[in-house]
Amino acid sequence: MVIRIFMQKLKRFFLSRYAWCIVLCGCAVYGTTLGALGYTVGNFFLPISREFGCGIGEVSLYVTINSIVIALFIPLTRAFTARHMRLSLSLGAGLLVLALLGMSQVKSLWQLYGCAVILGAGSGFFNGATVPTLIDSWFYKKKGTALGICLSSAALIGAIMNPVLSGIIAASSWRSGYLFLAGLVAVVLLPLMALVIRPDPASMGLKPYGLDPAAAPAQSGKRADNALTGLSMKEALATFPFWAMMLMAPAFSIGFGLTSHLPTYASSIGIGASAGAILTSASLVGGMLGKLTLGMLNDRFSTRVPLCAAQLCVVLGVGVLFVSQGSPLLLGLGALIFGYGSCTTALMPAMLTSALFGQRDYNRILTWFTTSSSLLGGFGSTLYGLLYDAAGDYVSSMLVCMAVASLCLLLGLASLWVAGKKDYAGRI
Repeated sequence: MVIRIFMQKLKRFFLSRYAWCIVLCGCAVYGTTLGALGYTVGNFFLPISREFGCGIGEVSLYVTINSIVIALFIPLTRAFTARHMRLSLSLGAGLLVLALLGMSQVKSLWQLYGCAVILGAGSGFFNGATVPTLIDSWFYKKKGTALGICLSSAALIGAIMNPVLSGIIAASSWRSGYLFLAGLVAVVLLPLMALVIRPDPASMGLKPYGLDPAAAPAQSGKRADNALTGLSMKEALATFPFWAMMLMAPAFSIGFGLTSHLPTYASSIGIGASAGAILTSASLVGGMLGKLTLGMLNDRFSTRVPLCAAQLCVVLGVGVLFVSQGSPLLLGLGALIFGYGSCTTALMPAMLTSALFGQRDYNRILTWFTTSSSLLGGFGSTLYGLLYDAAGDYVSSMLVCMAVASLCLLLGLASLWVAGKKDYAGRI
């Protein structure tokens, strides 16, 4: 009897905080797909290029292929994921494992590109709107904080995994690195997607975190109808901020793409790829801090504050890297500042979508931006690689990155001004 009462109380306690279990799932999604897979990709460029006798740009092309496939799969997986979330995300995790196992066995660039297609298909199930939509469903309050925690996990895992993978590659081979990643996805991501994740609170008879049942009863796991203000998809399409965001979303990713080249950059200035892995980790530590603090700043003040802070840090961080002259202190500082700002790849589109257009059609509108980001943003890594192959250094790449960040800042501020004047989000 005592045990049964205890178990009932434990169950109620657990269910009352299930929104934070969803945050844990979000951390697993970002920690594996972005942190362990996306943020460590630069460790593979140099050893693969040496084994296959090709340029950095040719190797980094697989990142672009992966991004394009993700963009193509987002419309295909969106409806299926909405109806069968656990099955969909479990399938996506399985495809990731299959792709990584294949990448460990490739004998040519063309085989690597083929595996990138499978990797993109699997990643398509975890498109950029998946976790923000979950957070939007499960949280009425603290959305920015919850999303920031999820995104910061990507930076934390990436910071840990970069020196780990660099060590595995140095001690064994880049093929062993991909095998390690396949095992990580299988052990961490698959169980949580299959057993824990739920699409919304209503599926468990719960309410969103922070919602006052007396003031606004939950309906279908979403916000109350009177809180669902903002523009419809059709209305958003006719606005300047929408098309500005269609440009900004991939631009955020293009700016962040320089992170994957830090190991090669370190080698190009004579400090070695291992030091480059540490630079990448420093960048990701900065990103972790950025995702936590920028999300909180968004909740406390307005989206203008994290937007300005992030893009100015990208420009400043790249500038410090540019003038570092190989100084370990300046290199680490520059990578940290750059990472703080460039972390906005996923965070800023999610926050801007809410600020610009409200909650009425949040998921559909954000999906457009994540698709644009996947389709065009992946070209950043290849662009930086081709510029390096052509010039033999990263000067032009750094200038491009600074220009992109400046463009994002101007477009973002202009969009927020226009949306505020016309009250697109419906908050006045």
